Amino acid sequence: MQIRIDPDFPDEQLINVIANMAYLGHLIIFPTDTIYGIGTSSLSEGGVMSLFASKRRPTNKPLGVFMSSLDEIEQHCTVTKEHLDLLKSIWPGPVTCVLQRKSNSPMLTSPDKHQRSTVAVRIPSNKIDQILVRKLSCPLLQTSVNISSLPHQNYHFIKNNYQRFADAMIDAGPENAEKPSTVIDLSGEKAMLVREGSTPWTDLITNIQDNGIPVDM
Repeated sequence: MQIRIDPDFPDEQLINVIANMAYLGHLIIFPTDTIYGIGTSSLSEGGVMSLFASKRRPTNKPLGVFMSSLDEIEQHCTVTKEHLDLLKSIWPGPVTCVLQRKSNSPMLTSPDKHQRSTVAVRIPSNKIDQILVRKLSCPLLQTSVNISSLPHQNYHFIKNNYQRFADAMIDAGPENAEKPSTVIDLSGEKAMLVREGSTPWTDLITNIQDNGIPVDM
């Protein structure tokens, strides 16, 4: 199933249809504030297994999640006041942050029995994503649309071949950026760059330091 949704005036009822599919463990493709993503409910064991199979991704390489709010992040992650102040300044937006996850969080980031103690989190600025995650009512396990270790696919390929990867697609037109999000690790004593993407690392360093978090240069 492929649903066309206006990114500027998204139809919540249509997005709810896709959110319900994800909640049941189906794989969905959706636009983000960078490239297109593929995902499913992080609470669906079957969905998580299907996502890793679709990507041909090793199970020891966990995926990140989209969340809807800082309140939801505090439900699943351990964050300091300094972290919260920083996250408020960069989200919603195309920066992913690795955080310490709470041991009682039920979300799955890989099919492995033992989950990692950290999780990569983002609150995207894309209107469709914000509605999608809110309707889903749990973290959305997500990643780029590609076979693991190969480059991500562009909009035109995904639009014509989405069924190779997923059960449904939200078509919102061409992607908003050529690069994925920038990833920073906030799980240790110092903030570290993991991957530089659409947001330059140099643009983030001063902001991180201004919020009282030391940076590993």
